[in-house]
Amino acid sequence: MKIDPKYIQDELWDNIKAHEIGLGNAEYGFQNRLAYENNWSHKFTLEAIEEYKRFMYLLCRCEHPVTPSRDVDEVWHLHLLYTKDYWLEFVPKLSKTPHHNPTKGGKDEEEKFIGYYENTLSSYRKIFQEEAPSRIWPDSSIRFNSDRRIKLVDPKNFVLLRRSELKWFLCLILVYLIYLILR
Repeated sequence: MKIDPKYIQDELWDNIKAHEIGLGNAEYGFQNRLAYENNWSHKFTLEAIEEYKRFMYLLCRCEHPVTPSRDVDEVWHLHLLYTKDYWLEFVPKLSKTPHHNPTKGGKDEEEKFIGYYENTLSSYRKIFQEEAPSRIWPDSSIRFNSDRRIKLVDPKNFVLLRRSELKWFLCLILVYLIYLILR
């Protein structure tokens, strides 16, 4: 017989879980905006929001600093933009005031946040009695891999192709080059 984790019976968790962020399912409400801006499916967006709520629970219940995954951080960033909902509706339900403190940069800071992240994953396992879903909470070697960092690109200055479109573009160029050679 599986014993329910303690968090299920915690009023704090009930309050966090029940909170509907922003405008809910409005045409361009929180969920739809989050999905659109991150190119996420509706299903993945709902999972990321659920994991954000779990992260906020960890933030309140852990004695150590916690660090979110990239996807959870995206949810948090957008929630912060909904200032009235975040500060007036959501934060008062929590037992701590969550502040988003970014890194100062450098190797020491990176190592510090890797440690925070690994502690977060460990606490996740203890509190929720399951592994954090790896599609949202990847291993720290993936989470902090500099090659995977998101970079903002101004499409006015670059031609952007999806990888799936690139192969067709290259085939088209190859056909054109063959045409030029054979004519």
